[in-house]
Amino acid sequence: MATLCHAHREDMAITSRRYYPCRSVERLDAWIANPEAEQNPRLESTIEYLATLNTDYNAALDELDMVRYENRKLRAWVAHGVEPAEEEPVEDPADAPRRKKARYNDPEARTYIRHHED
Repeated sequence: MATLCHAHREDMAITSRRYYPCRSVERLDAWIANPEAEQNPRLESTIEYLATLNTDYNAALDELDMVRYENRKLRAWVAHGVEPAEEEPVEDPADAPRRKKARYNDPEARTYIRHHED
């Protein structure tokens, strides 16, 4: 979803997809369009819920990456008695832009609702 947001950000600004979480290149924080202009009273609370879920989802993915790395290290140590070399990141055009690692409760890593003055 982040890849689509990045690649089609201009088109998404005027569609219902503007409520997908988006982030800029190499940023921790993400944003969702403000639903003020909509006439749906449930949309605002749904967007707030989505922002919270996206924040937790990003932090959980980063923690999962750490667990995978530790697992790889332990498997290499058990198999050969050595720690694996650090992997070089592979640039895949299908991937979302790279970003720093997020942690739970990191104020810079939250998803927020963009207001008009942003």
